[in-house]
This record gives sequence, structure tokens and C-alpha cells, in this order.
Amino acid sequence: MCRSQKKEKKKKYFPALEKIPCPEFIVLYNGKNKYPEYKELRLYAAFKGIEGLKLTDTIPLELTAKVYNINQGHNSEILKKCKTLENYSIFIEKIREYLKKRLSLDKAVKNTIKYCKKRNILKKYLQEHSSEVFNMLFTEWNWDDALEVAREEGREDGIEEGLEKGMEREKLIIAKNLFTEGSTTEFVQKITGLPMEEIEGLLR
Repeated sequence: MCRSQKKEKKKKYFPALEKIPCPEFIVLYNGKNKYPEYKELRLYAAFKGIEGLKLTDTIPLELTAKVYNINQGHNSEILKKCKTLENYSIFIEKIREYLKKRLSLDKAVKNTIKYCKKRNILKKYLQEHSSEVFNMLFTEWNWDDALEVAREEGREDGIEEGLEKGMEREKLIIAKNLFTEGSTTEFVQKITGLPMEEIEGLLR
């Protein structure tokens, strides 16, 4: 064992405080809801029984995350400094534009990939990983997460959860959400397994 290795091994026995790099937590927001340019999120806000608690009070555990809105039209100076981040912002915005034109999600993603390749937006990455990007945004649907969201919406709407009827209602909620995003009837049936007549009935 060399000298440097021995020194590293002995470090765990030293009583002195071992300093570590100062961490910084950053969140990049690109959701569809309105969000400020910049916001700080504090961990203590998630604790129970914090009513009346002040930042000057002793908090057993705290963490601050800096949130930056990277949607188009926000934090342009930050996006200019990072071309990849700016291109990603354009990519997501273009998908939303196609969805607003009533294109299905699969067509919106495919058209966006073509659009960006022609304009040298994430071109190299899309050339090498376009199928992965498509799968990530479209085909890799997490059924368990979808059902959990449906359950939450069902609770808010006063829908009682229960065996087969509850499951069918959850599937109908998911189907409605998919249509809102511009999905085709074929894709909705593939995801939910609902009969085509029930799916078409949602569009009437």
C-alpha cells in the first residue's frame, strides 16, 4: 500500500471535521402552469406543524432549492449562456405548439424531432438518440403512475374507489386526460384497454 493510500485510510480516525464541497440545489422548471422566473423552495415548508415558524427559529433540517423557469420567454439570459438548455426549451415549446394544432402526441413529437434536426437544434443528439427521445416522451407510459393520478382526481371529484367499477372509472379519467393532450383513439385504447365504443363515447 502506497503512502497516499495509507493516509486516506487513516482519515476516518481523525477527530477533526472533514470539510466537503458546498452543495447547491437547482431545479429547472418547464411545466405548463404559470411559474415565476425565479423562486426558492425550502424544505421546512413540507414539514407538519410549522404554522408560525420563522426562518430565524431553529429548524432541525433545512435545504433551499433555487428554481428557474426555463420555458420560452423566461430567463433568456440563462438560456443564452447554455445553448443546450436553450435548445431543449425550444424543443419542448415546439411540441406544445403542435399539440395546440390538434396533432396527436406521437405526430407532435415526430414533427418536432424533424423540425429541430433541420434547424440544427439538438441535431447531433437527436440523430443519435431520436428513438430514445420518442420513447421517453410517448411510448414509455407508466401505468401505475397514471392510475395513481386518476385516483387522486377521482377523490377530488367525489368518485368512490372500488374494485372493477373503480378501475373502469380510473381508466376513463386517464382516457380523458390523454384526449386533452391530443392522443389518438387507437393510442388511448392501447393504454387503457377500454372498448372502442366507450372511448369514442368520450369524444361525443
